[in-house]
Amino acid sequence: MAATTTIGIRESTKRKVAELARREDRSIDAVRAETNARYEAHNFGNAHNRGYQRLRLGRAAWAEHERQLAIDDGTFLDGLDEA
Repeated sequence: MAATTTIGIRESTKRKVAELARREDRSIDAVRAETNARYEAHNFGNAHNRGYQRLRLGRAAWAEHERQLAIDDGTFLDGLDEA
């Protein structure tokens, strides 16, 4: 079994997670792990979107980005038949 630790959470949070676990016939740890993964994915997506937005606001940076895309666009089928 993996090592465990104790963390403090609100009683209401514990009840919600336990209810989800019971309803889905899963362990509390499985529900918590999925919640953490979704939270991380959400934060990654938001950070990516903010970075892209900053890139679009910088004219020189955006022009360089589009220049690089144009170069890369010509390499996708390098050496491959288009069929």
